[in-house]
Amino acid sequence: MNVKVSFIVTSVIFLGFIFSFNFMYLAPREGDKVGNKVGNMAPDFTLLDQHDKSHTLSGLRDAKVALCFYPADGTPGCTEELSKLSTEWDKLEKSEIKVFGISFDSKESHTKFAAKHDFKFPILSDSKQEVGKAYGTKILGFLPYSKRITFLIENG
Repeated sequence: MNVKVSFIVTSVIFLGFIFSFNFMYLAPREGDKVGNKVGNMAPDFTLLDQHDKSHTLSGLRDAKVALCFYPADGTPGCTEELSKLSTEWDKLEKSEIKVFGISFDSKESHTKFAAKHDFKFPILSDSKQEVGKAYGTKILGFLPYSKRITFLIENG
């Protein structure tokens, strides 16, 4: 009986360590190499949003674009972050900033998440994690999460 309890306790401690290790890296810290430096060209991409509409960065000429990378749909921190963006939508729109949420979740997950919270901007699915890698937002480890970071891009 002690062996089973010891194994379970050891497994729980190990899993807790793995999850806490990965989640420590969800937000960039000072000194992290994330994305491009100011003034460099932003990597181009084409991704689908929650409405199955295609968005291409290079197609947004003469626009200011906010790419808001976040770890996962439905988590408290991500929900709060995107809800605040949605609340500030009118101000962002007046400033002519096009906002896009991006995570590695599926389009189907984004559809449910956006509908539940009535987000006013597109949420792009980077399920292959290619855009996250290009911008340096993919966290290390085996969990498929992006760091929480926003890039402001001025095209044109």
